[in-house]
Amino acid sequence: MNHENTVLRCDRRYLGTILTIQLGVLTIVAVLDLIFLGAYALAGVCILLAITAAVRWAIHRTYRFTLGDDVVRTEKLFTQHIDVRTPVEKVVSVSAYEGIVEAIVGVGTVEISTASSDSGHATIRWPHVRGHRKVVAAIEQRRSYSDEE
Repeated sequence: MNHENTVLRCDRRYLGTILTIQLGVLTIVAVLDLIFLGAYALAGVCILLAITAAVRWAIHRTYRFTLGDDVVRTEKLFTQHIDVRTPVEKVVSVSAYEGIVEAIVGVGTVEISTASSDSGHATIRWPHVRGHRKVVAAIEQRRSYSDEE
């Protein structure tokens, strides 16, 4: 069976929505704190949390996931190049789930459980992927094809 390599990324609309919500809430809390309490410490904490949210957004924008005929590949490219390749025949199970905001935006998280060299299993997460249920079906199809060979 010959499939094209499918390259996926964290959905940018979801990432933008979450960042906007986080920054909005933190801004409101900081402004209300400064107006009513005059405590600079809480406003400072809000600024640090906003910076953390922005860094997390930047990191998730660099994730890249590739589904090939015989390999499932996860790349994280922010601070260092992390490239995890897993043969499809090592995939034990695949599942998808979505949080509240993910459901509203139409994305979800794919979890791929693999047989590792240890006695346990390793789990690979592909967060905030558009068409997550189709991705699960495609991995299952490739898995069943590799089992037949």
